[in-house]
Amino acid sequence: WILGAVVIGLIAFGGWLYWQHHSATQSQAVSEEMDKVLTAAAGGGTPDPKQLDALTNASQPGFRASALLVKAGTAARKGDDKGAIAAYKSMAADSSLDQPYRDIALIRQTVLEFETLQPQQVVDRLKPLAVEGAPWFGSAGELVAIAYMKMRKPELAGPIFAAMAKDPT
Repeated sequence: WILGAVVIGLIAFGGWLYWQHHSATQSQAVSEEMDKVLTAAAGGGTPDPKQLDALTNASQPGFRASALLVKAGTAARKGDDKGAIAAYKSMAADSSLDQPYRDIALIRQTVLEFETLQPQQVVDRLKPLAVEGAPWFGSAGELVAIAYMKMRKPELAGPIFAAMAKDPT
């Protein structure tokens, strides 16, 4: 029994070590592909569509979300606002993505749609993010405050602008 347990334990430990190595190797490969895509996008260029599509289906949620953001941003830079809006909207509704990715997608979607939305729609969408101390306060707060100005409610816009001005972050 003891010898069998030791052998089984060693086999299980070896399998676990192999799986750890395999996972790390896969993550490194995806990371290198993501680096290539981000480098191309940062330079104002267009990332390789095949690489980008592969990354949007990556099993690592952070790489997947980043690739989706790059894909939507690339569409917006090319003037394909409808495609970018659809991509951001899809991300904002995707509960498998972490909340910060969903939030930035919602903000970017709203920026692209801002002129076609009713001001109250902007407020309803972004007010939960336009909270002092929240990570997206600057971006969401500005859009909400401008929407309030369009609604002729400077008494609601002013405090948001003032809070943004005094916020050191």
